[in-house]
Amino acid sequence: MIAFARARVCVRVCMPVKLEMAEGAKQSHVPGTDRTPGCNILISSRISEEDASFELSNILNMLGYGKELRQKRRECHRQCDINFNALLPCDFEIITVGSKAEGTSRFFESDRDVLLVCKSIHCIEAACDVDLIPENTDVFRMGTLRCYPGHCILLRERGFSPLLYFAGYDNGHGEVLLSSEYFLNILTIQVSSFFHTSFFHKRSGPSLPYTFGGQDVDAVFALRCRCPSILQNWAARSRHWPPPDIVAKVVSMGAFLTPVGFKEAKIRFLNGGIASTQVR
Repeated sequence: MIAFARARVCVRVCMPVKLEMAEGAKQSHVPGTDRTPGCNILISSRISEEDASFELSNILNMLGYGKELRQKRRECHRQCDINFNALLPCDFEIITVGSKAEGTSRFFESDRDVLLVCKSIHCIEAACDVDLIPENTDVFRMGTLRCYPGHCILLRERGFSPLLYFAGYDNGHGEVLLSSEYFLNILTIQVSSFFHTSFFHKRSGPSLPYTFGGQDVDAVFALRCRCPSILQNWAARSRHWPPPDIVAKVVSMGAFLTPVGFKEAKIRFLNGGIASTQVR
């Protein structure tokens, strides 16, 4: 939503006025005002909010950022995701996010931000029932007590596919944790081997950049996350923005977990930024 302030056009008009130089002389009155003479008479004209909105809408359309064009871009990027997902291994799903998903930038205007979602792994918070997750899906439980707010470590709850055999770490207390370092390395090798090339460029934090069809893409591996309590607590916070309808939409779309880690750790566990990145 774009809000418009009431516009005001101000013009300064200078009028020559004959002044009496003698001390105590009266100055001439400016007709139609209660102001003393001078060259600072303010003439204002107000432009209605509707007119300003209409003119700005026309300008956005001419520049290629009108409502219809943004919707067309959103539809094109969704179709691109469908086509690209047909090429990926069945364990992965690509989701375009950011300005491209919103339709606010043209195809080659900026980088494309995407999530590479590993569909064979789900994450759940402590209060969730693991039986709600399909049996053929590996499940990790989110541990938030020993992490910064908005982050967690992942502890194996059920299943452990060969894909994650080398990404697990035994903490010595009978718990298997997922290492973000090994997790990213394994998924990177798997996707690159599928395309028979060094698909990704040098890693930048959690992002794995690559170039496809002449376009630069920033990809972030992610896991689907079932955490209704965390999302509800986030939605209940006092805020002025975003509006309640957007907050409700974010909660309904669910969340993803992305690997971040931290440099000081000897074994980098999968610390996740818990957020719904489909809605900005």
